[in-house]
Amino acid sequence: MTTAHRPTWHSAIASNSNPSGNVFVAQTTKVNNRDAASFKKMKFRQAGQGLVEDRGSRADMAEELERKEKAAKDEREGKVKEKKRPSLEDNPFPEDADEELPSEDEQSEEKDDDDDDDEDEDAEELMRELAKIKQEREAEEEKAKAQAAKQDRRAQRDEVMKGNPLLDAGADLSLKRKWDDDTVFKNQARTAPKA
Repeated sequence: MTTAHRPTWHSAIASNSNPSGNVFVAQTTKVNNRDAASFKKMKFRQAGQGLVEDRGSRADMAEELERKEKAAKDEREGKVKEKKRPSLEDNPFPEDADEELPSEDEQSEEKDDDDDDDEDEDAEELMRELAKIKQEREAEEEKAKAQAAKQDRRAQRDEVMKGNPLLDAGADLSLKRKWDDDTVFKNQARTAPKA
């Protein structure tokens, strides 16, 4: 975009001398907005923007990188490390905890006993839920079909009633005429057939 439509700053403040004679003009104290200083102080990094204190030492970073690489390698090779069990100390919201976590011995015993029963109960519950969903869908389809058939019957009845003008009490029985039927001049076009 051009700035040609703007007045020139330097021609507006003139020069050191008056063009009409040897009279000197005092220098103006005004400054062009573009010449004014815009950044008057240095910007420094704030906390959380990568300060040296935030980054930590190279040894810590190298140790963390090696730990992550080892975990990725173990995962690739299929070595599954047993996950640490959550404890009440690790819970960030201890006031929301419902009950004490069971010990590992109690939990392993419960797993062995209830695995088969839980699987059977879950399968039965899933089958019941599936049958219920199928019944709901069938009922919705039947309802939609019944409504569509009702609308079709109503539309057909309305069409039959409006199709016969004798059955319509307020029907206009006069013949429809074209707009140019009253004109004196008919069949005047050269291409029109003679009647």
